[in-house]
Amino acid sequence: KSKLLCGIYFMKLYDAFWSREYAAGVDLFTAYFSVTNSTTLDFLFLWFYGGIMSFGAARQHPEEWSNYLKTGEDSVINFRKWTSHSEWNCQNKLYLLEAEHFNTLGQQGQAKMKYELAIQSSQLHRFGHEEGLSYELYGTFWSDLGQKSLARENFSKAVKCYEKWGAKLKIDYLKSLLSEAPELQN
Repeated sequence: KSKLLCGIYFMKLYDAFWSREYAAGVDLFTAYFSVTNSTTLDFLFLWFYGGIMSFGAARQHPEEWSNYLKTGEDSVINFRKWTSHSEWNCQNKLYLLEAEHFNTLGQQGQAKMKYELAIQSSQLHRFGHEEGLSYELYGTFWSDLGQKSLARENFSKAVKCYEKWGAKLKIDYLKSLLSEAPELQN
């Protein structure tokens, strides 16, 4: 029964992650660990997605900032450890988690550097979908700072990565964002 629940929670969490429903995703992250202490490969992705969603939820829901921040920080701690064992698989994820962490703390200079490192590491290790995610979150970072041309540039690069990956829903989402937001248009 717990394997079935874990599978359901993971798939719903994955959907919440890619559709940017961060608070709901964090709830699913918590639910997953309430029924298992699994350390399968899913575990790595759960902490990655859970961390990204936690930092996003902290920015979206300031009234629960500290709870979300703690989960995100736990993800960073885990990925620092895992990166020491497998830089190839974990380095880009660690950089992106750190970028989101610095962004959440309002440390824009540090966040900018980590977003750029996440993009470079994703390229180096050939994780095209995570390169796309890094560009997308970097675009959101710039958009939130009012830097619309930089946001547009990064969202456009994310679209190109997602096209290579074949992620039609992400492509459609970003293209609609680019076309519906006049401030992001050329």
